[in-house]
Amino acid sequence: MCAGTLAVLCACTTPSADADGARQAATQLAANQLAATIASPQRNEANRARDASRHPYETLRAFGLRADQTVIEIAPGGGWYTEILAPYLRERGHYIAALYVDDAATPAETDAQLAKARERFDAKFTRLPDRYGRITVGSLRARGLADVGPPGSADAVLTFRNIHN
Repeated sequence: MCAGTLAVLCACTTPSADADGARQAATQLAANQLAATIASPQRNEANRARDASRHPYETLRAFGLRADQTVIEIAPGGGWYTEILAPYLRERGHYIAALYVDDAATPAETDAQLAKARERFDAKFTRLPDRYGRITVGSLRARGLADVGPPGSADAVLTFRNIHN
């Protein structure tokens, strides 16, 4: 009777153990992919030099970032994190940059600011789809996010070091 009970117990626990093992393997693979993206020689050398003080691996793991997510980065500035996020999300996820512009005196002035910010961002990132993937660019204005997707369409909204004064 013990042998029969043991066989039933093994049959009941094996799928759960297999599922846990698969989850752990997937988590480790994602961690390895993130570490490889951060260490990539395609990132700006000066940006990589700051990794020791900024801890991007630990930060993004703490946020629960996964390569299959849709992620909005608010005010990416010069793109320190964009160099990590966009390539990491390139294959299975989606990176969205929400460029910050002040609402100027007129809508035309605001649009001109956004065009200038977009030109700088495009020159570095969107013109290199093999490296950074399909990037969507929207804007963050005083009245809110624009052109980044419908409500609830992002898995995460991240912002880094952009509220300085």
